Amino acid sequence: MYYLHKTKNDKPMNETVISSILGTNSNIIAAITGAIMGGILSFLAYYILYIKQQKNELKNIAKAMKINFKHLEKSDIGHYGDLYKNVNESTQGKMLPEHPLYVDNDLYFSFVHDICKFEDNLSDDIYEFYIDLFRAEMNRSYIQEHKDIKEVKEKTFCDYCFIDMKAELIRCSEKIPKIVSRLEEKYEN
Repeated sequence: MYYLHKTKNDKPMNETVISSILGTNSNIIAAITGAIMGGILSFLAYYILYIKQQKNELKNIAKAMKINFKHLEKSDIGHYGDLYKNVNESTQGKMLPEHPLYVDNDLYFSFVHDICKFEDNLSDDIYEFYIDLFRAEMNRSYIQEHKDIKEVKEKTFCDYCFIDMKAELIRCSEKIPKIVSRLEEKYEN
């Protein structure tokens, strides 16, 4: 162990512990430079892996959303949207979906916070789709609950709800193919 004290010759031991371990000043500079470079390279490697992980996560979310939208297209949403779009004078009766259009624990609620990670236009379209879908479901359930009431005011309000539900389901059925194709083109590569 080295101590800074005077020896018999009265010369201080200025060969400090650091310089005796590392050697010269150039070795000290090389060690500091190596530590800084190692830190920078470690950060860059971490950052590159982080970006890659984010892209893979976004691809997986897009794939799940695409599968969900294809399922929705084949469900009552697509069926009634097409039906309301193509209704003519002879088939203008009130065809109302019996079952809920969308359940509260479906895929949207799992990925609601991840949708904003998509590009702006795509995430806007997805959010608008679900807003229209939730409004259509709200109108459908209101009509379902009040369809047997004979009161004129209530029947008139149910008629307005039906008109809104039709328009929302038509918008939903028209948005599905656009959203699916944009998910495929953006995140399938």
